Amino acid sequence: MSSFSRTTVLLIFRTVAQAAAKFPSIKRDQVIEDIKIEFHENASITDPVKINQCHTTAQRSYGQLLGYCGLDEDDSEWCVLHSSFN
Repeated sequence: MSSFSRTTVLLIFRTVAQAAAKFPSIKRDQVIEDIKIEFHENASITDPVKINQCHTTAQRSYGQLLGYCGLDEDDSEWCVLHSSFN
């Protein structure tokens, strides 16, 4: 099982938060706040299984957010792409 250093977790947080900042939605600020809260609530987790579950959730969420980055909120023809980080 993987172990993630504090630096790695902070990098993951920044990456997800930056993608959320580009999310074309009127709820963007709430999405960013939810990300902050979730990372903060999970900061003290030490169980490797739970840590890997959180990492998987972050990867999936990042991929979903990235699919919307760069889209124009006013454009009615969106094409969502999926991606993830490792």
